[in-house]
Amino acid sequence: MADLEKSIATCCKQLKLSTNFAEQAFEQKGDTPQECLLNLLTNEIEYRTAKRKSKFLNTAGFPRRYRVEEFRTDEIISRKTSASKAC
Repeated sequence: MADLEKSIATCCKQLKLSTNFAEQAFEQKGDTPQECLLNLLTNEIEYRTAKRKSKFLNTAGFPRRYRVEEFRTDEIISRKTSASKAC
C-alpha cells in the first residue's frame, strides 16, 4: 500500500498536481472509477481555490481585524497622562 501511495505521489508531482490530490486518492469513494476520479478532481479544485484565496488575502496586506477584548485601554490612559504632564 505504501508503494502505491508513493507511486501516486510521484505521478502527481510529474503532472504538477498537489500532494493533496495524492492524499485524497485513498479517501475518495465512488461506485465507478469515473465517479471516484470526478470526486478527486472536484476536491482538488476546491482545495486549490481555497488555497488561492488564502494566498491572495495574505499578500493583499489588509489590516488585521481586532476584537474589543484585544485593545489595551490601560496603555491609552497612561499615554494621555504622560503627554499632558509633558506640556
